[in-house]
Amino acid sequence: MATLAVTAVAETAPDRVIDALSAIQSARYVDGKDVTSPTVVAELLAELGLADAAARIRAPDAALADLVRNRTAEARNLMATFGLQGVPALISEIKGTRRVIDSSTLYSGPDAMLATLGLA
Repeated sequence: MATLAVTAVAETAPDRVIDALSAIQSARYVDGKDVTSPTVVAELLAELGLADAAARIRAPDAALADLVRNRTAEARNLMATFGLQGVPALISEIKGTRRVIDSSTLYSGPDAMLATLGLA
């Protein structure tokens, strides 16, 4: 359901994808909500002001399912290209250059991530 939601947000409000993903993760890991429920996820999106994405979760169509399949295939291909398996797996793209970010960087805080990306 989270992948469906993130895809719906990417299509309707692409600048809000990180907000949606953060809310879904917080709902699951902090609030203990069932984020496999379309009702729960649609409500989360609506609370974020993402009414169009919420509507797509409440009534998913073939176009949204196709987008999810395509995004998933692209991610799998990208992971295969870089020899990645499992999660978390991170690939950054800066100025057209892609590289793998060691997953331990995620657990080292924002400053470590920014430094790894060369943005600190």
